Amino acid sequence: VDAPHLPAWGLDIRWSDAPAVTRPDAEVWGVALVALPLVTLALHLRQRRVAAIQRELKATVARLSATQEDLGASKERLERWNQALNAEVERQTGALEERNRYLSIVNAVSFALSEPMDDPSALERAARLIARLLGARSAQAYHLRSGVLGAFHLVVPVDAADIHAPQVPESVLRAVAESGRPLSSADPESVEVRAAVGEAFAVVPLIAKGRQLGALALCGTGGEWTDAERHLLLIIGRDLGVALENASLFRDVLTMAQRERLIAEVVRILTADGSGGRGADAGA
Repeated sequence: VDAPHLPAWGLDIRWSDAPAVTRPDAEVWGVALVALPLVTLALHLRQRRVAAIQRELKATVARLSATQEDLGASKERLERWNQALNAEVERQTGALEERNRYLSIVNAVSFALSEPMDDPSALERAARLIARLLGARSAQAYHLRSGVLGAFHLVVPVDAADIHAPQVPESVLRAVAESGRPLSSADPESVEVRAAVGEAFAVVPLIAKGRQLGALALCGTGGEWTDAERHLLLIIGRDLGVALENASLFRDVLTMAQRERLIAEVVRILTADGSGGRGADAGA
């Protein structure tokens, strides 16, 4: 093979023909001995730096993990606070709505009771309105009247077609009217009455000026009466008692006025008769 880049000694070159390797002299060994500690020191410093960086990284990772756990715990606390806040807002909103509903019921009943209660039809309309506003199926009014009239018991179903509307026995209304103590199906002493009525009920006295005038009962609300509902019914019973008392006073005033007019008419007739008799005697 003829090529310009091949050595001149041709293809039969042997290793023994290669030039001998020269060994490093003392200067090279001196430089190597001086450089080796420096390189070793540099590697050691670098390793220490790497170890320090690794420790800092581990500490940073630990701090980040702790921060992440704190954030998770804070998030859970925030969620619990939000849930508690939402529950409290819902509770207060429900209580406010219930209070507004009760106020509207009281206003409606007060407006209805402004009608004179001197006839049973007005009392019937007021009782039906109270039962409808409180979600009851029937209302009962028991009025203790003095004299020959006696007690008056009124049963008013909200729906005239509801012939099976529950009723509280008249004896229970009489007992509440005479004692002035309210009674409901939630009371322990009304177990037998609850079984007889078949549905939840509440009976409150009608009181005016410290006197028991009667009782008001509502039946068939679908569930037991709450303390707030019984308190509301007690307020309505007092308003109805005041209306009945005013109607009674109005009737007494009318009766007294009629009696006074009758007495005045009798006196006038007697006076006229007496004057006519004396004139006739004088003429004779």
